[in-house]
Order: sequence, then structure tokens, then C-alpha cells
Amino acid sequence: MAGNIYQDAGTLATLLSTELNSLASGSFATASSAYDNTPGTLGAFTGDFELVAATGSNMTAGNTFDLYLLESVDGANYAGTSGPPPGCFAGSFVCQAETSGRYVLRGVPLPPAKFKAYLKNGSGVALSASGSTLKMLPVMEKYT
Repeated sequence: MAGNIYQDAGTLATLLSTELNSLASGSFATASSAYDNTPGTLGAFTGDFELVAATGSNMTAGNTFDLYLLESVDGANYAGTSGPPPGCFAGSFVCQAETSGRYVLRGVPLPPAKFKAYLKNGSGVALSASGSTLKMLPVMEKYT
């Protein structure tokens, strides 16, 4: 008898927090610590990302925060962070004209390896000195 496939969420992880403090518009945050998504450790296929962006003035509606996932194929070396790394773009959070926003990207494909989150602030304004975070909920397929 064939089994059923269902999705199961892993543990919510904060990837960026203090790295986002006072991040100027047009700048990249320092890359996060490594998140281990190797198949023997977690092996999630996708992730739901949540960005909480706190600012002192309205962001420009339609501007974006751009998310990159810097993969480590060998477990030790990651793509460079001197600008947008080719092939590492994961998606964009589209801003609203508000001073604090909560934005979600669902179903982002995750590399089956260690990776780091890298975020560009394209909102049009600097982030506040505290209160901004990037979190990820890994989603796995399981079989019964």
C-alpha cells in the first residue's frame, strides 16, 4: 500500500538580527552564520522566510529587500559577499509605504548543504538601530 506525503515544519531559526541594525538603503547586511541543511542533519527542501523591517520613516512602496543564499558545497567555503553573488538569488520582499513591515517569502528552495543568508536593503530608507530580523521556517516532505 502506498504511503502519504505530507509537509512538516522544522524549527524556526533566526538567521539575521543585529546584522540588520542601522543597515543603510542600498547596502548588504553581513552574511548570517551558517545554517546546516545537509541531508544527514535536516534536509529541508524549502523554507518560508519572514523579514521584519523596522525603520524610522516610510519605506518606498514597490522597492525590495533582496535575499541571497550563499551555499557551501564543500561545507567550508561560501560564495563571496562583495556584491550580489551570481546564482545565489533566492527572492525579494516587496516593500509597502510603512515604517515597520512584516514580509514573507514562502516555498524558497533550499540548497542541500550549509548556507548563509545575505540580504540587501533596497527599501529606500535605513533600518532602525534595532528591531529588524530575518527568520526561516524549514519545510520538509515526509512519508507515512
